[in-house]
Amino acid sequence: MNRRKTDRMSDNAQEIHIPKVRDIFNIFLKRRFLITFLLFPPIILGGIYIKNKPDLYQSTATVLIENQQYNLTDFNDVLGDVKFDNLTVPTQVQVISSPNLAQETIKTLNLEEGDNKNIVIKSLENQNHQSDSAVGSFQITQNFLKNLSVKQQGASRIIEISYKSQNPEIAAFVANGHAKQYVYAQIRVKKQQANILNNWISKQIVQLKEESIKKSRAAQKFRSDTGMVFGKNSQELVYQQISDIAAQITSIETKEMDLKARQDMLSGKSGSNIIEVVDSYLIQSLKSELSSASQKLQSLRSDQGERHPQVVALRQEIDQINGDIAREISNIKKSIQNDLGTITKQKELLKSKLLNLQKEADVSQVNQITLQSLQVEEAASAKILDSFLERSEQIKSQIDFTRPDVRIVSFADIPAKPIGFQKNLIILIIVGFSLILALSIAILVEHLDDRIRNKDEIRRLLNLKAVGLFPKEINPIKSTLERKRTAFTEEIKRLYIHLSTESKNKTIVFCSSHHDEGKSTIALSLGYYLVSIGKNVIVVDADTFYPSLSKMAMIPQEPGFYELLSGISTLNQTIIRDKYGLSF
Repeated sequence: MNRRKTDRMSDNAQEIHIPKVRDIFNIFLKRRFLITFLLFPPIILGGIYIKNKPDLYQSTATVLIENQQYNLTDFNDVLGDVKFDNLTVPTQVQVISSPNLAQETIKTLNLEEGDNKNIVIKSLENQNHQSDSAVGSFQITQNFLKNLSVKQQGASRIIEISYKSQNPEIAAFVANGHAKQYVYAQIRVKKQQANILNNWISKQIVQLKEESIKKSRAAQKFRSDTGMVFGKNSQELVYQQISDIAAQITSIETKEMDLKARQDMLSGKSGSNIIEVVDSYLIQSLKSELSSASQKLQSLRSDQGERHPQVVALRQEIDQINGDIAREISNIKKSIQNDLGTITKQKELLKSKLLNLQKEADVSQVNQITLQSLQVEEAASAKILDSFLERSEQIKSQIDFTRPDVRIVSFADIPAKPIGFQKNLIILIIVGFSLILALSIAILVEHLDDRIRNKDEIRRLLNLKAVGLFPKEINPIKSTLERKRTAFTEEIKRLYIHLSTESKNKTIVFCSSHHDEGKSTIALSLGYYLVSIGKNVIVVDADTFYPSLSKMAMIPQEPGFYELLSGISTLNQTIIRDKYGLSF
């Protein structure tokens, strides 16, 4: 009988069956071999894995990112930006996790790759054999970074440097060594910055000293060659005028050099740094608009694409702003050119006046002016040199380049316990999971098994009383004819007794929802049994789809029940009696 699913669906409308604890226990007992098969393999495999899995120890050192502010705005291009912001700590986290720093730590601590890709300290024998293999260096670096964990501690400036190893001492040793190597790397960076700045200042001071000495020697040589004795109190009026004009020319030349320098800066890439551009409210406003438009362009370009109308409009707006900035800078340049022209004309006028005075003065006046000019240049060079020397002393007094921006807050201790779950707990989890999985699969298999095995299931599914339960029999009809005492023949007798006590009707109908469920075999067996006890029995095969009684009883198939109903044959023509006395 294969109708358990259909019957269950129809019964759900009447009654929801809730299994009892005893039923569940019976299911587990019946499926014990399946449960055993599913339970032990995961436990065995998990036990092997746990046994072979090594313990990992993790040790953590912490470093603090400090903030250093340098009051040397004139040297920002050399020193770089050292201000602390929100990206400082994440950036340093990436620096600590970088392969370059990992390689430096591996080299400093004499680490190598041991068995099972474990990082170990080089032995004395291996320390003399430095491997030049790029593949080996790459593999040990990747293994080192795999066991290294660097993260920011909350929103603070503290960074945790953790390392995992099968050896707790190596875990603490490597964590502390990597933290120290990071501090040493910061010191090296500071020293490199100091060397760059010192070299640059030293070159400038050397050049200024040479220039100052050269100008001083030129003034002394000129005074010695001319035999002049220059004094302010002994000057005549013409000399005083010449001296004043020379001073004015020097001042104008200084202004002219300044204007030319600003003009050159406007023509070069650093034109935006001159004071006229920096102080221009219009240019700064245009640059602000340009920055805002550029940000909008980047956002729209990623969202809308290059050909979107708003993107094209923003490009045109940016081009227009750039044009406005260029025009404003051009106006500033023209203003500087006009000032330069005015200064040049003033210088030319003063030189013309000086020439007229020189014509009136004697040769000593010319020599005096020349000497005064040399002395002015010498003073200017000395002033610049003093400024650089003062700046050098200021750098040495304000910056300690050997002091890093980080310090180690706490060193890593040797861990006492491995990380992760304990092995006993993992084994219990595996056992519990395997047991739950095995029991669940057993219940699922039982639920999917739609076969009916006992009378209780028939009574529960059909809400009817079962009158018999027939076992499998190799040749049930033969057993019935030969009156053998088998389980099948005993059930046939029990079926007859039950039917004879329950009802006095003389007609028994056998039916089923599918073919090959045994209705023909049971009907024929019951018929032979009734004949054997003296009953007069006729068996009617009313199965028009799969008729099988004629084949089982070895009688002609036609004429039969269909011919009788259609009027082709009479009742006497369709009734056949076999040699055992059973009529069909």
